[in-house]
Amino acid sequence: MGRYGRVYLHNNIFCFHLTSILEIGFLSQAFYRLIPQPAFRRIVQIGYIIFLCIAFADAMFWHGLMKETNIYARTFGNLLVITYSLYYILLLTEEAVPDIEKRPEFLLSISVLIFYSAPLVMAIIVLYVQRYNIDQFDFVIQIPFILSAGVAAMFQALMFARFPLDRSPRQALPEWLRWRWRPRSIPAK
Repeated sequence: MGRYGRVYLHNNIFCFHLTSILEIGFLSQAFYRLIPQPAFRRIVQIGYIIFLCIAFADAMFWHGLMKETNIYARTFGNLLVITYSLYYILLLTEEAVPDIEKRPEFLLSISVLIFYSAPLVMAIIVLYVQRYNIDQFDFVIQIPFILSAGVAAMFQALMFARFPLDRSPRQALPEWLRWRWRPRSIPAK
């Protein structure tokens, strides 16, 4: 899709808009499945609907689908998933879960917290460096994002390493990571 955008549309900025919707949607769905509280699930649904409205307005009116990246939608989406992540970590610590660091969903929450909070650090750096020649600091501005992506990938690798290896892949995945568009082929336990 990015190649199509670069070759035929002469930019691939619309990919940022699409990936924002997909990322926030998948993470919202994962936290929706992780936390069974009806009030929290309603908040996730309302939050995602508000996010979709902001993403639509950002793409059509504020920044344009083909002109600039979706700063407002991305910021709101990041705040949503950071909030979900912090809330889930709070629930785990209140329950006094044994071996919390070995739970895949805890590692996912830490990964989300680290990766999606990096844009906030980048925004602070950009605001600080605006008075200087920005071309000189282009790489420096990207360092927090690169580091957070690496650390988040490490936590995601640890998360997948915690899944059982003696089962088929579909059975090894926890329930909150199973997305299905058709009826189950394997009975649920």
